Amino acid sequence: MEGEINSTQVERMKISTYGSFLAESLADWSKQVVSLVEQKKFYGSVIQRELALISNLFTVDNFPNITRRDGKLLNFTKLLAWFEPMLTNEYCTVFNITCNMTGCGINDKCKLEEWCVNVGEEILDGKDLDLSPVQKEFICTLRNASIVLKNGNLYTGSMSKVELPHGWGAEFAGTDNASVIYEGNWVHGKKDGLGSLYTPKSKTPYYSGSMLNDAMWGQGVLYYASGNKMFTGLMANGFIQKGKLFKDTPQSQAISSVDETNIPVVRLNFQDTEISPFLPPAATSETRD
Repeated sequence: MEGEINSTQVERMKISTYGSFLAESLADWSKQVVSLVEQKKFYGSVIQRELALISNLFTVDNFPNITRRDGKLLNFTKLLAWFEPMLTNEYCTVFNITCNMTGCGINDKCKLEEWCVNVGEEILDGKDLDLSPVQKEFICTLRNASIVLKNGNLYTGSMSKVELPHGWGAEFAGTDNASVIYEGNWVHGKKDGLGSLYTPKSKTPYYSGSMLNDAMWGQGVLYYASGNKMFTGLMANGFIQKGKLFKDTPQSQAISSVDETNIPVVRLNFQDTEISPFLPPAATSETRD
């Protein structure tokens, strides 16, 4: 249910509570909340997906046009310069707790689909992580993994926190990595962005270009089984929309232009060829004619 605490991601949530739980650190506080949620003893309301110190709320956006007693606007930079040392040096000392001012779940700017990793906690390999540095203390990253997709095919590449393909990755025919059928960008489990499509066990793609919602969509290039260029131009929902067709030769000799005005003629001229499956199907009115 939207707004409920997800105990597997509580370190990325800001939670409203009726009172407070004493803890040695923010991590321990988070563990207490997870435990209470799982025991159904605590029902918090998720406000925002991060766990942060209260001083993070002291911004002009949250408190616009706040004036002091003398009528001057409140200077939040000076306020934080006074408040945060007091919070960390006095409050945290009195209660004997650790108040970290930076780190994952505190002041990271990671997107919901990214993982926050504290530097030093894990061994990071640049080959396996799509890194985007945030601060020296932590980084935001998409983690690489291998999973079996709903269609039964193997996926290897970047993953979101909800374990969907997100970022750069490859899909293989079947459950092993012997035959790639797509390599490129993914967004929340869908082929989206630049990528290349392959027929099973082929070493060369039959399409390279833009993808959208798992379909060839946008600027791209189609190829014959020989590897020679078949078409360059715009694709829409998996079919040729506008561009140029080429003869199956290494010289890329243009043989026809394609647009919405001549699709029926092109379909007739190239029926039963490698080009035919990529041409949009005939409309109902066109079939009657």
